[in-house]
Amino acid sequence: MATPSPLIHRIVRYLDEHHTAFAVSRLILLSGVPVRRFHAESIEEDATVQRVKAALRQILSADEARRLEQFLGPG
Repeated sequence: MATPSPLIHRIVRYLDEHHTAFAVSRLILLSGVPVRRFHAESIEEDATVQRVKAALRQILSADEARRLEQFLGPG
């Protein structure tokens, strides 16, 4: 099911602001999702979001994951 949500766009923005472009490249490599193509108005498939979240668990430490959750806010 598709969700009108900028979640992937916001994740990429967070990685750009708090890490390096290399972190985004790793996210693309690990998830197989071209995350830079997502923008604030993108429709995101639930399966795609889950792949990105699974890849994030390999990239971020527990503390970094908590900071990302705070950045993303409720939802």
